Amino acid sequence: MHRKLITALLVFPMLIMANSFVYAKNLGKIGQTYPIKEMDMLDFIQTRLKQMQQGGELEKINKQMIETAKTRSDRPTPVKGISSTKTYRKWFIDPSITIKNDIIEAQGKIVVKAGTMVNPLRVTSLKSTFIFYDGDNKAQVVWAKEQDKLFKGRTKLILIKGSVVEQINIFKKKVLFDQRGELINKFKIQHTPALASQEGLQIKVEEVVL
Repeated sequence: MHRKLITALLVFPMLIMANSFVYAKNLGKIGQTYPIKEMDMLDFIQTRLKQMQQGGELEKINKQMIETAKTRSDRPTPVKGISSTKTYRKWFIDPSITIKNDIIEAQGKIVVKAGTMVNPLRVTSLKSTFIFYDGDNKAQVVWAKEQDKLFKGRTKLILIKGSVVEQINIFKKKVLFDQRGELINKFKIQHTPALASQEGLQIKVEEVVL
């Protein structure tokens, strides 16, 4: 595609030149003519930036960009389609995965063959209970605090909406934000507050009514 474009760009001017040799004709001079002067784009940009800096526009833009970045990091876009729980629900998720390619050790021996189904909970465990909640919902924040205390701090706090900094100040511990709803989708959660914890070789998920 790029080669065709380059060829076209090279051939097009040649065709125009050839065309002008065939049909060129002196039509005389009509009106006064002026030399064409092109503005250097770099000079234009530098001049405009200097004007913006002197007028305070540049500083204002920089401040706006910094504030926007701070806001987005503290309060990311809420996870879409999540509402408060109206009816209690519980279900289980099998975290097993199918190995797509052979897993081979250094000596070339196949450890796990492609197509093998593996449950990671057989070799490791989910040490924390995941708490999904809306940080802008006071009742859900209170509930999350109760759950965190109930599980003696062995929790992962997952926000789907709200201020990360505010929640860190409340809980005095790390608070995560489920950006793009990746965990919510993985656990098939539709409402909050919700819990996800290990039960046997499965993950138990609950949507809790307050």
